Amino acid sequence: MPHLKTLPPPDCHYLSSAIGWAGLGNFEEAEAELELISKEHRRTKEILSLLWDMKGKNGRWDQAVEIAEELIVVEPEDPEGWIYRSFSLHELHRTREAWENLVRVANRFSDCWTIPYNLACYACQLDQLEDARNWILRAMIIEGVEEIRRRSADDPDLTPLAEEIRTMEP
Repeated sequence: MPHLKTLPPPDCHYLSSAIGWAGLGNFEEAEAELELISKEHRRTKEILSLLWDMKGKNGRWDQAVEIAEELIVVEPEDPEGWIYRSFSLHELHRTREAWENLVRVANRFSDCWTIPYNLACYACQLDQLEDARNWILRAMIIEGVEEIRRRSADDPDLTPLAEEIRTMEP
């Protein structure tokens, strides 16, 4: 969720309104509020993350990719943009590209469980089950076995390993 404290008034108020509209599912009004934010503050993590979320919820994954790429430029040392870009590519059925983009930064963000988890999902979908096993184990080491089991229980991307994950131990 965006942090309102990073934006000065009145931009923080516009962002707050945008978050409210987005929470109600009215993305058109949310985007109109974001347009009121001064140009100098529009390329912040807070704004870009909200835009990415709204585009994704609207199924506009092509636009979500562009926003994620902008987020990578703005915050290259934050894993969020990298995760968002690969997730968006995967949703566009460009899973190989999602995998290739995310695997390049996996070691850079070695404490972020989401990256190995998503790589396990992509590997399953690419029929690279040994890679998927290794990545899900890495996610378990970072986040905990039970949490990853809980998260993966209904994840359709991990269906090929669903039975194994229930008993897998790092």
